[in-house]
Formats: sequence, structure tokens, C-alpha cells
Amino acid sequence: MRTFLIITAIIVILVTSVLVRSSLFNRVEVKCKVTSKESVYKRESHEYRVYTTCGTFNVRDDVTIVRFNSADLYGSIEPNKVYTFKVGGLRVGYLSLFPNILQIRSEN
Repeated sequence: MRTFLIITAIIVILVTSVLVRSSLFNRVEVKCKVTSKESVYKRESHEYRVYTTCGTFNVRDDVTIVRFNSADLYGSIEPNKVYTFKVGGLRVGYLSLFPNILQIRSEN
């Protein structure tokens, strides 16, 4: 019985951590001006961050939406331009999690 509870707890933690980083939730479209962008080194990896007049977003691959072109999408975003971003995911400040940019459309 104890082993079952430990395995169940591990599964719940894993599923929760995947869902928190998932872009399946809280999908919205926002029109923002990009102020800057950078690649942030984090835990032996990096994140693509985009800073806008609407807040900070990440551009990352996401297995839950089968997207693996984050570097290309990040490279196409230019500072000082206005875009309509389709974003998904949650902003969790204490974990430094930002919504993920799913699609972009240039407004210039």
C-alpha cells in the first residue's frame, strides 16, 4: 500500500509539473510592441524571452501542443515592432514561468 501511495504521489507531481508548463491553458491573443528579447541561460539550458508592452513571454518548444520550432519563431521576432501574439500558459512568478508564444502576426 505504501509503494502505491508513493508511486501515485510521483505521478501526480509529474503530471502537475507538465501541465503547469503546458501551453494548453489560458490561451489569449494580445497586441503588443516588442521592446527587447534575449536568450537566458537557465539550469544548463536556455530560454528565449521576449519583453513587450504587454509583459514578458517565453518562446519554447512544447510537447503538449507538438511544437518544436521555437528557435525559428524566436528568430523571426524583431524588437520595436508590433505583433499580435497568440499565447498560452500561465504566469507563475515564484517559478519564473511566463506564457508561451504560440503564433505571431506582424502588425507593421
